[in-house]
Amino acid sequence: MHQSGEDFKEHFDVFEKIDEYEKVMIDLNCTIIEGYNEVKEQILQLKAVYKTENILVVSSYNDTTPENFVKSGDDKLYLIDS
Repeated sequence: MHQSGEDFKEHFDVFEKIDEYEKVMIDLNCTIIEGYNEVKEQILQLKAVYKTENILVVSSYNDTTPENFVKSGDDKLYLIDS
């Protein structure tokens, strides 16, 4: 999959997801857990380092819950998530 050259129609960016989830928490007036801002600052530092690297973005699969896989009788594993 990583070397196929294929592109997925959706793009997942963990840093964008952090912002999305944080907005949901604010909109719902959720209490932010103790230490959240410190952890977020560490993540943003990692993001800054990540952005300086020349990392090739390739297709990957991130939804690895057991329900998305089926094992056949011949010991093959199939991804069934759509």
